[in-house]
Amino acid sequence: MNGILTAENTETTGNGERRDSYREYREFTRIRPRFSCLSLWTLSVSVPLWFRSLLVPVAVLLAACGKQVPGTSDVPPGVALKPGVFEDVAPRWSHDGSRIAFLRHTTDRKYQLCIASADLHRVTPLLEPQYVSPDRPFRTSRIGYRSPDGLAWSPDDRVIVFPQVEWMTFPDGEKLPGMGLWSYDTVSRKAAPLAIHPKEYKGSLYFYRSPAWSPDGRHIAFVGEGLHGETALFVVPSSGRKAEIEIPRYDSFQDSGWPAWSPDGRKLAFRQGILRGYTADAVETIRVIEPGGTEGGRIWATTPDRYTDLAWRQAHGAAAGSRDDEGRAAPKVSGIAWSPDGSRVAFTVSRDPAKPLTAAIWILDGRQPGSVPRALTGGDPSNRTRCTALVWIDSTTLGAVELKEGGSSVRAVSLAVEPGAGAEPVITTLAELPSADLDWSADGRRIACAGGANTNPAAAPLTTLRVIRVR
Repeated sequence: MNGILTAENTETTGNGERRDSYREYREFTRIRPRFSCLSLWTLSVSVPLWFRSLLVPVAVLLAACGKQVPGTSDVPPGVALKPGVFEDVAPRWSHDGSRIAFLRHTTDRKYQLCIASADLHRVTPLLEPQYVSPDRPFRTSRIGYRSPDGLAWSPDDRVIVFPQVEWMTFPDGEKLPGMGLWSYDTVSRKAAPLAIHPKEYKGSLYFYRSPAWSPDGRHIAFVGEGLHGETALFVVPSSGRKAEIEIPRYDSFQDSGWPAWSPDGRKLAFRQGILRGYTADAVETIRVIEPGGTEGGRIWATTPDRYTDLAWRQAHGAAAGSRDDEGRAAPKVSGIAWSPDGSRVAFTVSRDPAKPLTAAIWILDGRQPGSVPRALTGGDPSNRTRCTALVWIDSTTLGAVELKEGGSSVRAVSLAVEPGAGAEPVITTLAELPSADLDWSADGRRIACAGGANTNPAAAPLTTLRVIRVR
């Protein structure tokens, strides 16, 4: 399986038919060819006169706007560069805290890999602007259960993993955009493919994203995503292999994400959702594997009913009576983070994936499969303190992003992992944040954050990133 945990090739429909994934992707992303006036006139002879009168302006409009040949343009017509208008996104601190890698997003839908100094006084472009995902949203926010798009530094801070557009070639010769992962060496100043699709790719995981480099430098984990949001986790050696990823076996009822390496780099934790039938309850799990080793398995699993019971009992005691469900839960795990000593795993569970304000923090013993997690915040549905995007500041303190009521703004907070028996955790506000597209420095003292777009070309700053000192 070439180091790949799960992937998908084709999908089975409800009536047992096999669905051709690349053909469906082509139909979804292609720029539609224009209709001819002749075909509209042929259609018009069999319709009433009043309807025929509407076809003339429609034909003129289609003839004027539909001149694009499928697969010949990177972006739709009208998308152009506006000099000085840009937004810097996906900031990632180097491990030594001296540099911040990020992507500069411009109005022509291109992204440019750049590095800024820690004080943001110096910005260095590393590559020419390139397309990354011209017809798919590039989501960098850490709020939600979807693994964010972004970058990754190697443990020695020499190499940066970044995404880049990949053009898929289909049997009829049409080319359409997917996404692969490349590496940039900051010393040799050379870029090379890291995880790309074969020339004639017949799978359906067109987008490789969310890279995570193991602390020992031996492996890179990333997520492969398909057209319908199906995901799979990939783990590959960081060197000594070809960049093309072959199509592995795949369980079409699984979805995976949020890869998180243990501090020693030996273990990888990730979320995995399992749906064994369209009418069955989804099972949400956290799994831990040892790439290249023998260990692996599920350390926690829950279903909608089991999670509702667990959250209620954690908040009201094991002998609590009837519960207030506030609607049936649909739990989703996100934001997995290992403690500095590798003994515990912190993670967020959202009762409703569409409502970030339902997020709650849980702590789990990462060494004991089947252990019961402990709710740190939000176990009680009446508790409206919602935190997500977790990071361990030290062995006793978690950093997080707190969503304010209504979800319109966010702030950085810290909270004690062991608040004391029966005590509510004290949440300390560290700073107001402009967005949830952020990264904490390794020492937990600073946050690099996307600060929004610059729309004034006459006053373009060096960067729109912000660095906020929180400790």
